[in-house]
Amino acid sequence: HDDLFVAGTIAESAFFLMVGELLYVPEEPCDFVFSVGSQSSIRVQQDNPVTAGMWLAEGALWAHWTHMGTATARLDSQVVEVNGALLGQILLAGRNGVSDLVAAYGHAFHQSIVRAHPPAAQHPDDIQVPFTEFGDLVSRMQPGIRIVVAEAALQMLDLQGGGWKLSNFVSRDISTESIKDKLLKEVSDGKSVIVPGACGEVERVVSIAVLELKDAEHRLLVQVGKLDDKGIHADCRLPAEKIKDGEDNEAYARLVSSKVSLPPETVKLVSTTQEVVQKDSDRYGIRTKYLRKIYRARFSGRLNMDPHEEGEISMDPLEEGDEREDGDEREEARPVRAHAHHVVVEEGGTRVYTWLGEADFQHLVSSAGAADLQTLVDEVAVRKRCI
Repeated sequence: HDDLFVAGTIAESAFFLMVGELLYVPEEPCDFVFSVGSQSSIRVQQDNPVTAGMWLAEGALWAHWTHMGTATARLDSQVVEVNGALLGQILLAGRNGVSDLVAAYGHAFHQSIVRAHPPAAQHPDDIQVPFTEFGDLVSRMQPGIRIVVAEAALQMLDLQGGGWKLSNFVSRDISTESIKDKLLKEVSDGKSVIVPGACGEVERVVSIAVLELKDAEHRLLVQVGKLDDKGIHADCRLPAEKIKDGEDNEAYARLVSSKVSLPPETVKLVSTTQEVVQKDSDRYGIRTKYLRKIYRARFSGRLNMDPHEEGEISMDPLEEGDEREDGDEREEARPVRAHAHHVVVEEGGTRVYTWLGEADFQHLVSSAGAADLQTLVDEVAVRKRCI
């Protein structure tokens, strides 16, 4: 039960746990206040287990760092210590491609530390700094370094003798080299990054900004359809935008002003978090990690509306003559209310938004709600005379 470090002490090194387990306990909330500029807030205490493969106090390598909690060994453990000052000396002594990459990583990590305060991010501590996923950091590096990282990662696939799911491309007559060219073009354009994963695999990383906007009645602004010259198509989702070329909050501003076309002064950012979703890309045949940066905000204005402010459809009713089976927890049929639809016209099409309660949104975005969604979109289209 030895302490690796104690809250409130100056950190000179970062630590990587090789074997064993530690317990990290943030400082008591009544004793510790985190401040950035003029903003201050009290942290909430929560005990966190630290397992093999995790870093502690990595921020000490890239910033003046004070431990914000205490790390204590639960089991016999082996820890690698990396001293920040010595790492700096090594980087300055030998300028090469590797040192340039490490320096770029450190610069991006330092940016994340500086920005880690509400509402732009959660507060950092010794075991986490928001938005420091490796792919997230690489996306904020210079284009030349992003290409170098991508080429090195793709070369790993060749050395491993596999990794490409070429069966996905047989019918398209696309070669492995063509896939690589397309991936590198995407990296060059700032649309994604290609990085080596923690276990030697290769990952494509795409960063996405998502707007979770609620009104005074806690309803979500949800896109329910798209309109083009072929008609209106059901498409239920939160407003989202790809984060391009190392953007910080530019994607959020674009979501508000362009995607949903609202006056910025009517939207107040409350908090920002990140969710990670992983799946294989059908397009490229490579594992893709989607970093969803979720901007939670409050709307205080009023949408431009029709005189027809509301519509409703029945959701999941029991058919006449059906009996509710034991264990069937469905509620009686209730309407999905489409409050104050909002239309945004742009080049190439029109997006239709409406306010939905959380339960209605979760239903309509599911496969079970597909028919209800189409009915809702059709009714909105009639009201707006979109068709």
